[in-house]
Formats: sequence, C-alpha cells, structure tokens
Amino acid sequence: MTLYRQAVISRPRPAGSATLGLPPAAAVVTGAASGIGRSLAVQLAEAGHPVLAADRDEAALVRLAGALEGAAGACRTRAVDVAEPGASRWLIDEALAELGRLDAFFANAGGARYQPWHEADPPTAEALFACHVLAPMEAAQALRRRFPAGPPRLVITTSAQAEWAVPGYAAYAASKAAIERFVDGIRAEGEGGWITLADPAATDTGFFARAGPGVPRALGVQSPEAVAAALIRAARRGRRRVTPSPAFRWARRLERLLPVFRRLYVRLERRKLRRWQQAG
Repeated sequence: MTLYRQAVISRPRPAGSATLGLPPAAAVVTGAASGIGRSLAVQLAEAGHPVLAADRDEAALVRLAGALEGAAGACRTRAVDVAEPGASRWLIDEALAELGRLDAFFANAGGARYQPWHEADPPTAEALFACHVLAPMEAAQALRRRFPAGPPRLVITTSAQAEWAVPGYAAYAASKAAIERFVDGIRAEGEGGWITLADPAATDTGFFARAGPGVPRALGVQSPEAVAAALIRAARRGRRRVTPSPAFRWARRLERLLPVFRRLYVRLERRKLRRWQQAG
C-alpha cells in the first residue's frame, strides 16, 4: 500500500472553530474495526457525519462499511497501521480527498499486553509507544501544519491507567501517560485548545482477550457505546478532557476522601496478576 499522495490544499479554518459541528462535519476514526472505534464510527455515521474509518483489520472494516450502508453519513474505510510512520498524515490527506472536509480526528487505535513489568520486552514496548504516543503526536503535528489558523478537533483516547497504573500493564500505562504529558507540553506552549484527552477505564471491547490468554477483567467495565457517546459529546463541546467512566470519577473522589482506597484496589489487582501467573 502506498501511504502518500499529493497533499490536498485545504482552506484555513477560523480560529476557535475546533469542535465537531453538526453534519456534514466529517471525522476520521482510527482503531475503527472494533470496540470504542467501531462505536464511534457507527454513532457518527448514523448521526449524519461522513466518516473515514481506519484500522489494520481490513475484513472487519468491510463488515463495518456493510453495516453502515444506507446510514445518514457515508462511511469510507482505509486499511492502515497507524503505528507506521506517515500513516496519520496520509489519513488526513485521504479524508480531505474522500470527504471534502475534516472537522475531527479521533486517534483511538490501541492495544495492550498483560504481563509483569520485568517481562515487557523492547518490541512490545516499542509497539505500544508507536501506536499510543507517536501516532497521535504525528496526527497533532500534521493537523497543526495543515490548518494553521485553527486545526480540527483532535480527540486522543488515553486511559485511566495514565493516572492509575494497574498491575500487569506497566508498559501500557507508561505509553498512555506519555501522550498525556506530550499534550500537557503543547498546552504549556499556549496551544492545544483544540485537543481533547479521553481517559476511559476498563471497557468491554475485547481488550482483555487481546491482552493475553486468560487475562482477568478489571472492575467497573463500561460499554464501548457509552464511551463513544461521551467522546462525541466532548468533541462537539470542545472539551479539553473527558472521563467517560462514572466508576472512575467516583474512584477519584473516594481516593481524595480515603487515600487508602487506591492502595486497596491496586492490591486486589496485584493478586489477580499473581493468580494469572500461577495458572500459566
């Protein structure tokens, strides 16, 4: 697959317009073949937004496009690995060429590997950082260069683990925290009002099954449809951050009142990791 095409000339966006407006406002969604990304693509298209859905899983994208045939908003697909350098820039070009405009970019692609921290090998860490850090960085920089007067809304799916690391996910949590600190750096330079950080907690997306065989599920699992709806609302309202999980919002409050709560939760998850190791 050729990742590059001649740049599409786009008209500058007026400053302060970095929100997902009403249809026909158009969006790119990465990681769109399953989970939160698929729910984003479905909800956007059904609401009338043209969508460019991207994922590595071409067969799942074909099924998504079939499911959305006849939706109020057109769904176009691109099979691409966003961890590959240049992929995010290419998707922006493709969206402008295919949809004629770009109002939001949902950098949602991700994955995990469940294992003790000392077993996280360099290839695993590199793959996580390429997908969770370098790909959203590239998207932010490409949007800033293409739309200097006001980039489209960029929604980056991070994780509650950027704040609360869970045993078994040290490399994953590190990658999610890294992209949050990068956005903090953008804002420290007086920019980034057009970026939304979304930090969902455990979501019923097949995340645990893909993280490894027999991986224990976390507490407070939420639906991908609810997370996607929260991200879309945040994009429309121009929110700087959204925490979709009510359980995690309450956990933050409880920790402030009872600091031992977090330690107890981590101890519970540590026991799960040890039982998983013993079973393996």
